[in-house]
Amino acid sequence: MIVSPPGDPDGHVAAVWLAREVLSEVCTARDLTQAKRRLIVFFEHAVDDDVPSLTRLAHKLDGWRDEILAFHHRRRAPRTDRSGQPAD
Repeated sequence: MIVSPPGDPDGHVAAVWLAREVLSEVCTARDLTQAKRRLIVFFEHAVDDDVPSLTRLAHKLDGWRDEILAFHHRRRAPRTDRSGQPAD
């Protein structure tokens, strides 16, 4: 449990800090299954804490879920061009 510092009475800073920690665990997951679990933990955390900036980030990352998990599936990020289309 993260204790909110005196300058964070609503706990928003602590919630975002914990979200950052969970997201780093997504990036360092050893395989696709673990990455999926960590991403679910992040989404649950974002919903439970109800911090507007964290909610927006969760929505954005949910839209990129396939690309995020593709890294763990292939052990590298998918190549795309500037428009976001798959590169040849």
